[in-house]
Amino acid sequence: MGGYRFWSKWNVLTIAVGLALRFAIGAALTYTYDVHSWALTISNFEAGQGLYGVAGYNYTPPWGYFLGTFSHLAELVGISDFGTRATEFLPVEDYPYFLSAFVPSLEFVLAFKAMLFAFDLAAGYVLFRLVGDRTDDGGKASKAFALWFLFPSVIVVSAVGGMFDSISVILTMLCIMFMFRGRYFLAGGLFALAVSTKLFPAILVFLLVAYVLRRETDVRDAAVNIGQAVVGAGIILIVVFLPSVIQGDLGSSLSFLTSRASSSMGSGLGDIERYGTILAFVAIAVVAVILARGFRKEVSGDVDGRLLSVAMATLAVLFLYPPTPQYTLLLLPFLIYAAVAVDRAYLFPLVLLAVGSTVFVCYLNVMDLMTLSYYAGIPVPSDLAELVSDIDPNGPGIHLYDILYYSGALVQYAGIVSALAVYLKRDGSVGRVFHVDKSV
Repeated sequence: MGGYRFWSKWNVLTIAVGLALRFAIGAALTYTYDVHSWALTISNFEAGQGLYGVAGYNYTPPWGYFLGTFSHLAELVGISDFGTRATEFLPVEDYPYFLSAFVPSLEFVLAFKAMLFAFDLAAGYVLFRLVGDRTDDGGKASKAFALWFLFPSVIVVSAVGGMFDSISVILTMLCIMFMFRGRYFLAGGLFALAVSTKLFPAILVFLLVAYVLRRETDVRDAAVNIGQAVVGAGIILIVVFLPSVIQGDLGSSLSFLTSRASSSMGSGLGDIERYGTILAFVAIAVVAVILARGFRKEVSGDVDGRLLSVAMATLAVLFLYPPTPQYTLLLLPFLIYAAVAVDRAYLFPLVLLAVGSTVFVCYLNVMDLMTLSYYAGIPVPSDLAELVSDIDPNGPGIHLYDILYYSGALVQYAGIVSALAVYLKRDGSVGRVFHVDKSV
């Protein structure tokens, strides 16, 4: 590791600006649907219910364990008001969006989001170390940290959406860092924890196996190292899911994965959409295998750097199946690495993602003011309710919500496609090797 340090004046300034933006935005805007479900789950904990004891929690156990920890911390600091159902905002539940008239309290929102901001910061620190270790350049590491921690969609996903995708980002990057250091048992455990938190890192399994096979000249050594990773992953999966098995909630604990695969079943084209989704993910897996195989067959070059670049391409292929904006956070660290350590051309996809994903998250605009309105009177709840009713999306015509939603999604998608385009232009094929460009 080089002579760079994290607590430089520029990184401290980045942290100060990033936290100020997060707390300001987080106090003003809250997507009530998801945040109120976290408040409901925590309330269930405090009422003596298990994670799946009451309907409302639809994720795998790891995030529930974080919510349980927050529940204890909230109790220690005296946070008792998690929110209330505001009659003024009941009409929003009839709108064609995921909205709730349950308004989380301002104290709960700020305390809860502070935990998410800490995850954002931890992810930025891991990225700083990853880039610093790879380039031995503190300047590039600080640029990567700033790009992550000040990236607009990273800010709004936690500050507005109240989503926890930074946890999966942290675990995935830590897995790769430990692989670089030959700590395969720990890497396997971290990978299992990342996948059990959010499924998307699973697409990297082919590439990670290829990395071990390429790094170890002796097949037996490679097999031993892969075995260590498998054992580490198995232990973590047992620890994560054993409580659900004991309580008979294993099916519920996996419902998030199955519901995402079958979410289109309610429409008239349900079967077509459902099988189309299956075929799409099979095709994505095939491409991931091809990319991993090409990486495995390379005979020279920067193995660790290539892993990060091919991981970026693999995740971009995954997200060709259009994602919601919080999911793209997993792609960002690898794309940021490519921009600061490989080729500045990757900055263009980052700009598109910054604009598109942020608009995508914030498309509900005034409806995200409900917490601030109800608890701080900014604006007065009756005025906000009147404003919301005046722009009723159930009415005829094209509405601002739809314009923002689809334009944000389109620009975000263009960012993903352009990242792949830069990769293919620079790389040519999966078998071509390129080195970290020290001139960037």
